[in-house]
Formats: sequence, C-alpha cells, structure tokens
Amino acid sequence: MVSVRVLKILLVWTAVVVLVVGLSVVLPALREQNFLRYFDDSRKIQNDLFTIYHEKDDPAGAAVEGILRKFLVHLYEAWGGPDRLNLISPSELEFPVLVLLFKDEERLRKYHGPRYLDQIIEFNAGMYEPVARTISLYSDTRRGFPELQRGLYHETTHMVLDRLVRAREPAWSLWLNEGLATYLESSRAIPGVGFKLGDTKQRYLVSALGAKSTSLRDVLDFTHADFTGADNTRAYALSSLLVAFLLEADGRKYQEVFWRYFDAERETGPVKSGTLEHLLGEDLETLTPAFQAFVRARLGLGEERNRNG
Repeated sequence: MVSVRVLKILLVWTAVVVLVVGLSVVLPALREQNFLRYFDDSRKIQNDLFTIYHEKDDPAGAAVEGILRKFLVHLYEAWGGPDRLNLISPSELEFPVLVLLFKDEERLRKYHGPRYLDQIIEFNAGMYEPVARTISLYSDTRRGFPELQRGLYHETTHMVLDRLVRAREPAWSLWLNEGLATYLESSRAIPGVGFKLGDTKQRYLVSALGAKSTSLRDVLDFTHADFTGADNTRAYALSSLLVAFLLEADGRKYQEVFWRYFDAERETGPVKSGTLEHLLGEDLETLTPAFQAFVRARLGLGEERNRNG
C-alpha cells in the first residue's frame, strides 16, 4: 500500500511536470505574439539554423534567408571545429538565430522602446539583444541589400559569440567582440573563388591611416565610450583591422596566436592586460609598425596586399 507521504511527493512532481510542460508551450507562443505586434502581415521562415520574421510583401525577406544561411553554413564549416570557435551543432542549440526584419525604422524603435530612443540609426542598422535573444533590423531596400547583409552578419556574429560558443561566461573584450563582428560583416561571395569569411573595409583602412594613433595598445584599451561616441569609427576600424592583422598578416604568422587568445577569453571572459603580448612573444610597441604596414599594404601601398589578397 502506497503511503500518504509517497502520494504527496508524486502529486508534487506531477504538478511540477505539468507546469514545466505548460510553460514550454505557452511562453514561446506569448513571445511570438509579442513579435507579431510589430508586423502588419508577417511571414515566418524557420529551420534548424535560424528563424526569421518579416512582412510578406517585403522583398528583402527571401534575400535575408539566403544571406543568413550562406553565412552560418560557411562559419560552421570554416571555424566551427574545436580548434577554432568550437561551435556546437545546430541540433544542440538552445535556440536558433532569431531575426526580426521590420518594415521601417519606426517599427524597430517601437520594438526596442526607450533603449533606442537616443540612438542614431544609419543604413539598415539594428542590434542584437542578449536578453530577448533576438537580432532586429529594419528593411530599407533603398539602401540596397549589401548594407542589410552587413548588418545581419555583424549582429549574427555577436549572437554566435554570446550564445553558440561553449563558454562559462559570454563576455569578451570590446576590441575582440566588436572587431570580429566588424571583420565578419564584410564576408562575401567572390565569383569564381567562393565565399570569403571576413575581410577589411576600404573606408576603415582610410580611417585607420588618418587616425591620430594606430597604436595596438590603444586598440586593446578601447572602452564602451570609444564604440558609442561621435568618433566611434576609429574604434570599429582599428579593432577589425587588428583582427584581420592577426588572422591574415605575414603569411598568417599570428593566426594561431589569435585563436589561443580567443580560447582564453572563451574560458574566462576578458583576459588581463598583457595576455596578447605574452602569446605573441613580443611587445605591442615593437609590433605596431608591422600593423601599420599591414594597413598601408591593404590600401595598395606595399607588398602585403599581394601576399594576402
């Protein structure tokens, strides 16, 4: 005969299971209803890699589906292994990449509310929200698909770093977080060659050469204000160029150093000052001239461009 105590325990566990199952059904539905409030007539694209919400009559919707799939597939193939980003497989994801493609800037601002009231949104800008687990952009096809692609790759990189990489703490040094996102936003298909994952941007090269300083130590010391202030182009430019330098310069001499540094931050969060120098085996001051030469070469002012393409 089952005791009263055992019956009580069974009832409690049954109630807990029912509650958990109920919430797993109700909460996603409520979340989706919240998204749909910002669309007139939405279409949902869903697969194992990502989910996209967009207006049915938005021509950018189908384009974004192809753009995002190509990027994620190549990211997994090129950098997904344990010796690089160590990405988990799509079947293991807690949730897929989720993109809200709003029809205009007004919808984007309404979705983000007070958090975005003071932001200046240029091109097809948007943001990745770690708490909401969404990437949101607005679709202004007058700007052209390249800008939409740029924003999508940038924000998806932030989401990958934060959610898809195995890490105890999803925190990164600002130069690495923004630099890698800015480097990867220039990924593109090259006819006759294939898909190039990451690249340098011409306007950032020019910005770096014109900056008051291109010291590597300055790059590692960038603060949040450097990426949000009026002169934030310098921070994005130099951070992405440092990523490109470490991954591509001098016959990819520093590539393994980059991944070792990345792995250290994946395990502990932002590392202490001097870690990159320790891994490189030389002072940042002695390496800065090589970095500056790399930037000049990418503008066609030296031999480095011919070696790195």
